[in-house]
Amino acid sequence: MSYGENQLINNALSRSYALVDYNIHKDMHKRHEFRKQIILNDESLTENEKSEAIKIISKFIIITILFLIREQKESNQQIHKIHDNR
Repeated sequence: MSYGENQLINNALSRSYALVDYNIHKDMHKRHEFRKQIILNDESLTENEKSEAIKIISKFIIITILFLIREQKESNQQIHKIHDNR
């Protein structure tokens, strides 16, 4: 998976996702914070690269949240249709 042109950022992002323990970081917000800490502690990245990597994972979580909201709205609409047809 390629996130951008900078291979160091791509490697750091891949590591941050690979190191998540889903038994410990049980919700998306805890996983996001864990990934941010992994990136911030990565000594191979400059401060600008760390900032760029955090922007990338933040965009991803926003997209995920928007997707979940949309899915929930669609699910609620289907429930209302079923209920109205009774």
